[in-house]
Amino acid sequence: MAEQQNMFPDDQDPVRRTGRVDVPRHQKPTRALESLKVRIDLIVKELARLRSENAALRKEVESLRQGALPEGEGTSVTFAESPDELKEHIRELIASIDAHLEQARATTSTES
Repeated sequence: MAEQQNMFPDDQDPVRRTGRVDVPRHQKPTRALESLKVRIDLIVKELARLRSENAALRKEVESLRQGALPEGEGTSVTFAESPDELKEHIRELIASIDAHLEQARATTSTES
């Protein structure tokens, strides 16, 4: 029986030299294509995240348009008085503050 001879000496064997089998170029996944696939996967994930965030923001904007506070935020304030009574009470407070400020100005100007 004839001994099988290696067609490639050890230093010329492409599998031993590079650690991979040579295949036709059209069958090799190139680094650029692999990189592109990774980037596309990341973009798809980011788009899904942005769509989810967009939906949540749309919901929040709609609730704000309707005058509702987002759940768990803010304090609802109710008054026993009517709006006209509240306005009058605020006007009285402002007048009282103005009177105190005027009195303080008058006292300061007479002391100078």
